[in-house]
Amino acid sequence: GSQDPYALRRAALGVVNIILNSKLQLSTLQIVRDSIEQFAADGILKRSKEEVEKDVMEFIKARVINVLVEKGLRKDVVEAVVAAGYENTAETASKAELLEKMASTDEFKKLVTLIKRVRNISKDYSEGEVNEALLKESAEKDLYSFYKELSVKNSQFITENQYGKVFEAIVAGTSVINSFFDNIMVMDKDESVKTNRVSLLKKLDKVFNEVAVISMISE
Repeated sequence: GSQDPYALRRAALGVVNIILNSKLQLSTLQIVRDSIEQFAADGILKRSKEEVEKDVMEFIKARVINVLVEKGLRKDVVEAVVAAGYENTAETASKAELLEKMASTDEFKKLVTLIKRVRNISKDYSEGEVNEALLKESAEKDLYSFYKELSVKNSQFITENQYGKVFEAIVAGTSVINSFFDNIMVMDKDESVKTNRVSLLKKLDKVFNEVAVISMISE
């Protein structure tokens, strides 16, 4: 209580629960920004808008995670979804529910291992363009084709709020990703080939994590 004299946790929990129970499709970020603008206009904002926005959104994020976990969703799944964005609380809950169903399958568990491998290899590199002319092996050509197809599908599914289809489309590439790692040496002696392969993995990692940071899920 002494650390929260204005009962902000309770108030924020109330806001999150109202949004979820009423299935309100709105952006908490926009609401926070509008509020900050009003405080600034009234001359009572004591810190920068950016600093206040960051602090308030972090505070709300913790409440969103707490509420969804208390509703019975796995914490790793909730945190994976929230890490990709949590502006729309109702959508965040929907994504977490869909992902939890997928995460319980053996196929998805195998995929998580592969996605973590993709991230671990590419995480220390900057994203570059993939040069198709340097893709010599069929396994890397297949992975590049999968990436291009997945990018298009994800864009469409996200626009249509069909998040379950996003996860299904990613799972569909399990064998292609497996084949790549079984047959391709990413760290090739030829620096240009190595850079090209890492760039492909970097782009894949970005697409994998548009709806949820899947690498955060426990195997």
